[in-house]
Amino acid sequence: MVGPNTNQTHSMASKRRLLLFVRYKPSMAESDATGMVDSVAGSVAGAISTVESAVSNIPGLNMFIKEDKAGSKSEKEYKYEYKELDAKKSEIQNLLSKVLEENKVDVFEFSSTDSDGRKDDGKALLDKIKSLISSWNNYPAQVNLVGIGQGGNVINECLNLIAGDSAFVKSTDDSDAAKTKWSVKSVFYVATPLYKDKNKIDDDKKPKGCRFISVFNKYDLTQNAIDFFDPSENLNELIKKYDSNTLSFMIGHIRMRVIKILAILLDSINLDTGDTANMKKQLDKLDRIKSEVEGLMNDIIGLVKDMIDQFKSLAQLSDLPQFDKMLEGYDKIPDEAVGILTKELDSNDKDHPGLIQRILDMAKSGSLDFEKADIGRFLNCLNPLLEALTKSLQQLKFGTASQTEMIDQIIKSIGEGTKIYEPATLNPGTQIDISPLDKYHDKVINKAKTEKIADLALAYIARTQSAIKKAAAKESDLSKLTGEEKTELAQCILAIVNPLFVSKAQVLDKLIEPIRGLDFLNEFLKDDRFKALLGKAGDLLGKISLKFSPSLQTNIDNVNGEINRLIGTFKKADFKLQDDPFYFIFNTHNLAINSLPPALLKEIYNQTDILYIQKQDNNIWDDASGTFVQQGPPKENVQPVAVHQPL
Repeated sequence: MVGPNTNQTHSMASKRRLLLFVRYKPSMAESDATGMVDSVAGSVAGAISTVESAVSNIPGLNMFIKEDKAGSKSEKEYKYEYKELDAKKSEIQNLLSKVLEENKVDVFEFSSTDSDGRKDDGKALLDKIKSLISSWNNYPAQVNLVGIGQGGNVINECLNLIAGDSAFVKSTDDSDAAKTKWSVKSVFYVATPLYKDKNKIDDDKKPKGCRFISVFNKYDLTQNAIDFFDPSENLNELIKKYDSNTLSFMIGHIRMRVIKILAILLDSINLDTGDTANMKKQLDKLDRIKSEVEGLMNDIIGLVKDMIDQFKSLAQLSDLPQFDKMLEGYDKIPDEAVGILTKELDSNDKDHPGLIQRILDMAKSGSLDFEKADIGRFLNCLNPLLEALTKSLQQLKFGTASQTEMIDQIIKSIGEGTKIYEPATLNPGTQIDISPLDKYHDKVINKAKTEKIADLALAYIARTQSAIKKAAAKESDLSKLTGEEKTELAQCILAIVNPLFVSKAQVLDKLIEPIRGLDFLNEFLKDDRFKALLGKAGDLLGKISLKFSPSLQTNIDNVNGEINRLIGTFKKADFKLQDDPFYFIFNTHNLAINSLPPALLKEIYNQTDILYIQKQDNNIWDDASGTFVQQGPPKENVQPVAVHQPL
């Protein structure tokens, strides 16, 4: 039997230890409501997706351009289950009792969701501590606090109160006072978002000698970004809405209308130059194009309206006057287009004859040259539409009135009472990085090995937190933000959700292919499928090439530039993440708050003297398994020794 001397035994035996886990637990009403909303939203989205997929999969129809998104396998809510801790609690209590039978392990739960509520929770935590150790009045006691998530900030508020409580000493040093009073020996921050100016320990109230330990997952977007919105629930709901709104556009009518216009055009100019008597009658068929072009304009305008409406919904924009102005003048476009088309077809102007007159003149000479006929001039009827579309797209720029309204609406959608707090500069104390336990960490390593490129998830998180720092640097109250500060905040929110827009940018690419360069017309003319569809008229396709007038080409270039700018905005934060933002918001945080990784357990055992006592009994900690391993026979009647420095 090996034991310490009498003085050491007396010193150790008189010191009590409390290990207290501080964690958030949502109220029952809040939990039920969140689950109900998520369930309904998921059901509606699933039903819409099923219908659209069924229609879009009909061979040859392809009536929809739809966002092709793989179903997210990420979690969509925080899981405050703490199963691993609850299962381990009795084992920890048993180990701590071997240090001293009177030692205690307990849990403190709170349900507040904002900074002010955490102040009240700090007081309740102090009351809990004092009630647990009230029978230890004549003994020195060491309190070890493990804050899980926002529990770390509740601990901070508690420490501010402890500093003024006469039952506690301000130092863990072995002074005379420390022999009869209580002290805080260690504080653990597990996935805690620490603020620069809120829920922090005042500099003059930090317990001297207390060990601070920060446990974090580098991929945890909640700890690094989301939780700096106070409260953060509305922001999370907003992010879910961004994702659930899948872009889908009905384009079947437009495609069929273009085919019909081409058929009329080709049928009308399928002329026999020797039959001049019938030529004028044949060309008069071109008049049918006017009604089809008018219908085409209405179809495209309907699509533009649908696109704007979907983006208003996508960005949670409702009844914004400036966005409604984006469609001003569109109702006049069909008439303007028909007017231009009439001129391009029927004009008898000597200097600028219409298409019909140009073809008749060439026919009289006995030769039809479709290049000289300049058939593509009829496309000038698209100019009013392209000019209006360019003007609308220009509204989606920073600094415009519509952008200001959009920013105001985004801020309003996350709650007018929401605040944003600046992150603390550094996590304090000993650092325990649990990122290697995250499944995403393996993906990062594999990507580096197989593709020889770095994963940019950490760059995505760093960019988001940088945006938060800028947004929160001057004013935390969202209702008091200036225009520039509002812009910073909107950029912050967009930094979080931007990866969700990558697939939406791809849809936009598909959607505007018919507008970007209008090259689809010439592609139609060369496509054997359309030649077959158009019958005899298709024989002319190889002879025709549509050229654009300078004004039409300018408008095409303008629209193309605005669309590329908009798509570029969506793609600028394409970090090519191997999982969607929900993984970094929920999965990573759930891993951190619901697990007891070996490195964390080891440090808890170190601070509570469990590690030391187990070593005395030949039980050595094994980092790989996260358990104690017996090395040699257990010693009999092992007694705790005097105060020692943690390993």
